Formats: sequence, C-alpha cells, structure tokens
Amino acid sequence: MTKAAQRKLLLRAQGSIAFVAQARVVLAVGEDPEHEGRRLLVSVKNNLGPPAAALAFRITDDGLTWEAGAVEGTAEQLLVADDVETRSKRRERDEAATFLRHILRDGPVGARQIAADATANGISRSTLWRAKSDLGITAERSRTVEGNTGPRYWALPARPLQ
Repeated sequence: MTKAAQRKLLLRAQGSIAFVAQARVVLAVGEDPEHEGRRLLVSVKNNLGPPAAALAFRITDDGLTWEAGAVEGTAEQLLVADDVETRSKRRERDEAATFLRHILRDGPVGARQIAADATANGISRSTLWRAKSDLGITAERSRTVEGNTGPRYWALPARPLQ
C-alpha cells in the first residue's frame, strides 16, 4: 500500500492500479487499531460475489492463530484508520493545536515568538501551519507610528471553528 491514506484503499496498491484492476479478488492485511497484536484480513475488491467478511488473526510463537467469527466493517473502515503514519501525523497536529491554543489563550502573540516556541517544543513548521489552518488562526501585521508594517501577530478566531 502507498502512504496516501486519504485515497481509497483500492487506489493505494503499490506500483500501478493495473494490478488491482486485473485481479478479480484483492485482499489486504493490516493491524487492527482496536486490538493490540491482532491483524485483519479484509476484502478490498471482489468481482466474483458479495464482499467477504473480514477475518482476524494473531501471530504468536506457535504460528498464525485465526480468531473465531467475522469482524464487522468494510476494508476502508478497518484498515485506513490503521495507517500508523496517519495516526502519528494526526497526533502531532493535535499536539500542535493544543500548543497554539495554550500560547494564544491570552491574546495575540508574535509569529516569530510562536515559531521559536514551537521549534523548542519539537513541533515542525509544516505541522504548526497545518494546525494554524485547522484552528482558523488569523495572522495580522501591526502598524508602526510611521504607517509601515511591523511584525506579524497570530490570534485565535473570535469564534472557534467547529
């Protein structure tokens, strides 16, 4: 699977969509995000009949052990949430959003100060900007006495985004 978690599972086959298009049945295996150590075998595509139920198994010292019963949900529901990189990036963005809410809780703060504090807290520039966008944070330049533009300040929106 490619890393493009926002794409449909069917379109994430490594190499070419031609491999998926040619096949009558396509199965995928991934970690179950709900249960530690459990893997899922799910049907991504099936041109031969109705979609097959997902199956769960574990890999132990004794080998592969299938669990009884089917797992409810589609391949998209079961495996897209499993994407470790996506979960990690979502967590980083949530941490950046928490950082921004905290630093801006008392009012506008200089953009340079925010960037420096974010770097000191291990938040990358791109993650900071994504979190800024998610929260609807505004950025405005101050004006000097002479009418020139001064430093840029970030502020939380008057009404938080839902």
